[in-house]
Amino acid sequence: MPGSIGSCRTFGYRRIREMLVADFVQDRTQDGRIFRMLVVLDEFTRRRLTIVVARKLRADDVLQYLSDLFVADGPPEHICSDNVLRQERWQSRQAQISVH
Repeated sequence: MPGSIGSCRTFGYRRIREMLVADFVQDRTQDGRIFRMLVVLDEFTRRRLTIVVARKLRADDVLQYLSDLFVADGPPEHICSDNVLRQERWQSRQAQISVH
């Protein structure tokens, strides 16, 4: 049944790696310092593919983590993200990410 995750619409995906969902979660430690987590899920299996925890996650860091994930597990057909990737930044790096 179709639904949504943030602004990403889900359409009852039927295959593993058909749609990955990537999102940030932010929280604070007990002493008030901010940390962020990049969470990537497979929409079909709902399996967590990665959780990256860091004080800062820059766009280049996110692209590197995703590239590593694609090399290890194969590229998805689609990626859905509310705020992880900016389209122009992704397009400029796409040619640099070689996945076979």
